[in-house]
Amino acid sequence: MDAILDWRVISEDPTRFGLPWDQSSFARLRCFHLCRTEEVDSYYKYGIRLVSRDTLRQQFRDLFSELPKETIESANPKSGHHASPQQVFVGVDCRFLLQYCAHYCIYGSEYLTSLAANITTPDGEDYRQRLKNIGRPTVIVLDIPFECLPPSDATGVIDELARVASGDLDNVVMPNMLIDYGISFDHPLPCEWVVDHCHPEAVWDPLIKEDYKYSA
Repeated sequence: MDAILDWRVISEDPTRFGLPWDQSSFARLRCFHLCRTEEVDSYYKYGIRLVSRDTLRQQFRDLFSELPKETIESANPKSGHHASPQQVFVGVDCRFLLQYCAHYCIYGSEYLTSLAANITTPDGEDYRQRLKNIGRPTVIVLDIPFECLPPSDATGVIDELARVASGDLDNVVMPNMLIDYGISFDHPLPCEWVVDHCHPEAVWDPLIKEDYKYSA
């Protein structure tokens, strides 16, 4: 058995709602990770790696090196305002991510974005916008073995999708059956799980509330 549970395929063909909603019916779960990268090939070679706060801090210093040292060092992310850089986040519906969470592929690291948001200078520049000059918006596609999911999600995602398929749409955005279900890992994701990628060209920027279009 090597069946993949892909929510988009299921949601676009209602006849599939009759599937046997049991973990034993599937080998892998199709998931998506949004990022902004200069080296997409590295995902196929190394997978999705964790990045330490120290490394991100150094990237931050390098990116804004023209600013006074005290300005850089005083910029700190607000508590609870950003995901830990020691976690990897994936979602089961790429359409939902691109519609509501596209800042991950527009700005990249949420930790860096939060640091940049807290730079205070007299000119009032929004320093987050400089992050748009690094890399290219990217969606990494992964097929994750069910046995490798966090235990609560291995059963939770099946229960959630079965609930939606049965007609309970509390966690679904209509009319396209977009579903909000995410999974966090506290370890790197191996390259064997990476199966594809794409580069969104135009998405909604939820941070500044306007359309964003990529330009090289």
